[in-house]
Amino acid sequence: MFNTLHREEELLPGQWSRFKFFIIATIAMFFYQWIPGFLFPVVSSIAWVCWINPKNHVLSQIGGSNGLGVGAISLDWNNIVAYLGSPLVVPWWAQVNIALGFFLIAWIMVPIAYYTNMWEAQRFPILTSKLFTVDGEKYPVLSVLNPATASLSQAGYEQAGPLRIATFFALAYGIGFAGLSSMITHTWLYHRHKLVAQWKQSRTQSEDIHHKLMQAYPEVPDWWYGALFVGMTALAIFTCQFYGYMPWWAVLLAILLAVVFALPVGLIQALTNQQPGLNIITEYVIGYILPGEPIPNVTFKTLGYISMSQAMTFTSDLKLGHYMKVPPRAMFWAQLLGTFIAGLINLVTANWLLNSQKDICNGSKEFACPHANTFYSASVIWGVIAPNLMFGPTSIYNAINFFFLIGFLLPIPFFWFKKWFPNTWIDQVHIPVMLAATGWMPPAQAYNYTNWLAVGFAFQFFARRYHSEWHLRFTYVMSAAFDSGVAFFGLLSFFILSINNIKMPIWWGNPETEICRLDGYPLMSPKGGMIDPWAPNPEADDAPQYNFPKAYVAPKL
Repeated sequence: MFNTLHREEELLPGQWSRFKFFIIATIAMFFYQWIPGFLFPVVSSIAWVCWINPKNHVLSQIGGSNGLGVGAISLDWNNIVAYLGSPLVVPWWAQVNIALGFFLIAWIMVPIAYYTNMWEAQRFPILTSKLFTVDGEKYPVLSVLNPATASLSQAGYEQAGPLRIATFFALAYGIGFAGLSSMITHTWLYHRHKLVAQWKQSRTQSEDIHHKLMQAYPEVPDWWYGALFVGMTALAIFTCQFYGYMPWWAVLLAILLAVVFALPVGLIQALTNQQPGLNIITEYVIGYILPGEPIPNVTFKTLGYISMSQAMTFTSDLKLGHYMKVPPRAMFWAQLLGTFIAGLINLVTANWLLNSQKDICNGSKEFACPHANTFYSASVIWGVIAPNLMFGPTSIYNAINFFFLIGFLLPIPFFWFKKWFPNTWIDQVHIPVMLAATGWMPPAQAYNYTNWLAVGFAFQFFARRYHSEWHLRFTYVMSAAFDSGVAFFGLLSFFILSINNIKMPIWWGNPETEICRLDGYPLMSPKGGMIDPWAPNPEADDAPQYNFPKAYVAPKL
């Protein structure tokens, strides 16, 4: 997009410039987004497989948008790019790895585990981040917390019983363990020589054309970065100590984790445009060190994971500035000022929304907060209950720990296969990307992935192979334009509609209740036996948190 806005092109007669294409595509997406975003929201998720027989529970779980999303179609760009980013800028070979990982995990492993009732899976919905008791009721989090210290109450925990989560959620954590350990092995096997060579080359100041041109500007002194690092670390230590968020040594440990994993994560992101997260390892480490402490857990997670993620963003911006020939010192101050403004605006906006929007993050259709709710569940799993109780020797989820070993070993055979069979499809196998494929699930839904992959195939495979000239000129521009159009729609619709509580009237394109409703239901009743959600149930008042109706009366279809 930046290149498009600044570059002058030599055009043939009748040929569109990239800038013209960008403007038209942005306007087109802005107007189109009103259809799925307001006027006709049913096209955001067309679960036609489930519509074949909405009363069939298993079919709903397989084809529903809140289930495995088989065949579900989304015509909403916002849904397509919500979690994995734009599929128009991810290499096709990386998308194939993501597809293989997704299909293997979400459409093979999870259905086998769920329908064989592993870990009593059928007591819970097939895909959710919510928390349950052993019989499928909503887990009483407040009752297991000590009110004075906001830490785990052993007596309350013994009364509430073990915490249960959806089998998909548990497997997602296991796959996350495997992805993390595979990242270390993969980096060592495939990139250790390249890293050493690049380090030596960077010390000798490689004279590529971009480096030569950037010599016209004074470089940022190292002490600027050093002073900023020391100052912000000291501020973090003071904040965490003064307000009791976590001990000072935990701040340093979180930063150390971010530093250690920045290199392997950066390598993978540079090659694939996908960033593996450190959320699981940060929660795991501090959960064992400070069990039963949710506030230190989420603080440690934020400092460890988000610091690394922001480092990747900062490096990416520096690279962009290098190619665009922006003076390094201007980049430094722009980043610093932008970070300050963005942090302040985010804080003010979040507090304003929490205080002004009814049922925000808890039943609101407009503000469902899937990320925040998953973050909350993680704080209970890793902070309140802690990994020793949740995944330790006494837990039914104990086998999840073996995924660390599986992930560590998995890249090794593929490394040797590549040696033995060079220049084959094996060269494109990337185990960390494959294992990180479902890292966003939950809160991401399966149909977010399938539609992302479909659009990626259309542009990064079909268009690139059969319309290479058009692809080279316009694909990345289109991606930026579509993102911009959706962003403009989001801003305008919020200040015109949402803030004034203006809603689209109910009609068949904006139904009050979804036709496919059973995808978020468990298959087995907490009282035992299979659920028949379409028959009246006198015990409906005891309904658990997965939104059973007051009485199971079949809705009008």
